[in-house]
Amino acid sequence: MTNNTGHIAPSSDPQRTLFNVIIAFFILLGAGTLIWMLQDLLAPVFMGLLLSLIFNPVLNWTQHHWRFPRIFTLSLLLLLLIAAITLLGVFLLPMAYQQISQLLMNLPSYIQELLDLISGEQVTLSEKFRSALTEAASNPQEMIFISLKGTITSFGILTYTFGFSTYIVIYSVMFIVFFIIFSLRMPDIANWAIQFLPYSEKKQILNTLHKIFNAAGDFLRTRLVIALILGVLFSIGWAVVRVPYWLLLGLGAGALSIIPYAAALGWLAALLINSLEAQTPEALLYAILWPSVVYFILQLFEGWLLTPYLQGEKLDIHPVIILFVVFAGAILGGLVGMLLAIPVTAACQIIFADLIKPKMLDWAEKH
Repeated sequence: MTNNTGHIAPSSDPQRTLFNVIIAFFILLGAGTLIWMLQDLLAPVFMGLLLSLIFNPVLNWTQHHWRFPRIFTLSLLLLLLIAAITLLGVFLLPMAYQQISQLLMNLPSYIQELLDLISGEQVTLSEKFRSALTEAASNPQEMIFISLKGTITSFGILTYTFGFSTYIVIYSVMFIVFFIIFSLRMPDIANWAIQFLPYSEKKQILNTLHKIFNAAGDFLRTRLVIALILGVLFSIGWAVVRVPYWLLLGLGAGALSIIPYAAALGWLAALLINSLEAQTPEALLYAILWPSVVYFILQLFEGWLLTPYLQGEKLDIHPVIILFVVFAGAILGGLVGMLLAIPVTAACQIIFADLIKPKMLDWAEKH
């Protein structure tokens, strides 16, 4: 059936509308299953897409207001990032290296105290374990390499097929290539995809996609900025209250802040190490009190100032749901799954509210 303009009019049959919704659901389910099966191969693609979403507003703004080519702005941003990482490495890497060596040197005594506390009796660590930790303390870069290898290996079978070093190279090259492609071709990709949208619902779908990409980009940009700010503040705060390894713990808590509520793991690590260093009951009280004061002050600072100011309207997702989807993302996709969990949940919520729920209500009213 056509209207006066010659375009096909949207179907008013509620049964056909419901059928289309069901078909779309199974298509999305199949696509999600395929993505999950290929997650280790697609991980650098998603990481490149996420990073391009973070920088896309800057590229769009300079292109429209200053007439800068996207590749020019992207090149400047990459140079600035490389310079910032280099400067931070020059100033912070020696201190971090020293703290890692000291932590590895003291780790056997920390483990010994924990085992004695848990078991209630004297437990002797094996000399092999002690010697391994002592050797790692004299060569921290090897320990970092092993930890990184374990993290990357969790991505899947490609690390076993190609080997760790080869996979690192492949992952890095793919990540950089897809980041550059998505950053430079985002408008072209969007225009190419728009032509396949049904005419009758194009406006509504584009509005929904706009909401999704805005929500994902705002969330990622906000969490990265918050992580940088909190990493600095945690480090400074725990240095002031004399928490051992304050730089490692502070930067670690800041990095964990990318995922909501995950900074609590850094706080627990600070409490544990600070408590093990305490020699008297009074010192133990302060060892627990002051790191906690720093942590809760910064949590209030984040919740009441940083997040509302940087993000504006918060994602309308309940904290319990956030925790659930973050853990589910970690189980299904590791680190990438944790990063994608909240944007994907927000996207599903927007799709349901804008596209699926109205059709379901319309079908319910007519039946």
